[in-house]
Amino acid sequence: MFEHLPKTTQEFAQWPWEQIAPYFDNLDQRALNATTVDHWLANWTHLDELLSETYARLHVATTQDTTDEAAEKLYHAFLENILPHAETAEQKLKEKLLASGLEPDGFAIPLRDMRAEAALFREENLPLLVQERKIISEFNRVQGTQTVEWDGEERTLLQMEKLQIEPDRDLREKAWCVVSQRILADRDRVNELWGRFMHLRRAIAQNAGYDSYRAYKWQQRLRFDYTPDDCTTFHNAIEEVVVPAATRIYEKRRAQLGVDTLRPWD
Repeated sequence: MFEHLPKTTQEFAQWPWEQIAPYFDNLDQRALNATTVDHWLANWTHLDELLSETYARLHVATTQDTTDEAAEKLYHAFLENILPHAETAEQKLKEKLLASGLEPDGFAIPLRDMRAEAALFREENLPLLVQERKIISEFNRVQGTQTVEWDGEERTLLQMEKLQIEPDRDLREKAWCVVSQRILADRDRVNELWGRFMHLRRAIAQNAGYDSYRAYKWQQRLRFDYTPDDCTTFHNAIEEVVVPAATRIYEKRRAQLGVDTLRPWD
């Protein structure tokens, strides 16, 4: 039946969950053994690629134009109507493969990652993860609508960045202040979003059995090669080695400019 899957994500994006679900059901019901596992994995990969690319395209569309309400509506519809069902179905397939004890050639690392992902899954987190993605979309919209007026025209903050390499120090200062004031104008809104993030992410971590969101995220990001303590060691090394080097560079820059103190626009 997998030969009937759409060839493009544009077509797949039009499918409701009821049309996608039979493909997951088929994978869940099929016999899984050393003979069938390669074909089973290939079918699952094809289905997962369509889902992943559809999600990515819908998300990117909301970032290309953060004021595009139609793009946001399509993205939210996918988050609410497709993604939670797909993540639940994917969990069943992960558990099926892990329970089989099969380890196809070259699959040791993917299986390691799959064990970590399966251990994190909690059905009660599905609606919370949808909320989290929506808040991220809101945050992107706040940033995407930040513009300033400069020389009689509207400019994005990214367009303003090139002014920070202008030789005129007064102009750099003026541009920096204009941008900073625009960012601060959204301070209350951004603070409110981050407050929602904090409470939501704490709940997600606790549902998964973790005391902190960092510990939860560490496993979600599949960080097996280094620990939080390793990051602390790295941070300390930056403080001891990089900061003094940067200070010397800044002092050289201050002397070149002939100013008493370097400012952010320098």
